[in-house]
Amino acid sequence: RAERDRQAVALPRKPGQLESLTAIGQHAQRLGIRLLIEPTPSDANLVETLDDAKELRAQSGLDNVDLMFDVAHALFRAEQPEDYVRLYGADIRHIHLSDYNRMAPGDSGYDFTEMMQALKDISFDGYLTMEAAFTKRSEQPFTAARRAIEYLRGIEATLR
Repeated sequence: RAERDRQAVALPRKPGQLESLTAIGQHAQRLGIRLLIEPTPSDANLVETLDDAKELRAQSGLDNVDLMFDVAHALFRAEQPEDYVRLYGADIRHIHLSDYNRMAPGDSGYDFTEMMQALKDISFDGYLTMEAAFTKRSEQPFTAARRAIEYLRGIEATLR
């Protein structure tokens, strides 16, 4: 569960990590650009959890830095995405939607109902994008996107 993030021992900062974020963030701020920190536990160890990202953001002291959440990363950690939405929703500005194994939503077994209910409950007004990988070259991205949108719209129609 997402609560484990709050109890986990934070990863030691990589040399220059905070300094790099601060320098880039200050430059972006002058240009009116918002930065998002995405924890990537399956891909790298720079920022492992949303708690790490939130801490790094606080240490930077920048108000143009927020969090990005990737459903696939929660699933990789065998955790429930809706827990992250409820716990960190006020800090999340962008969410990558993908099913197990980075498949399109609805294609690999994760039921998005509770996560979508959590998004509605917190009145999420950030960005949602589908980030899907394809296991074969014959996969048609537009077909997968339409299928995922229909799946998510079907869930949306059932939310309370």
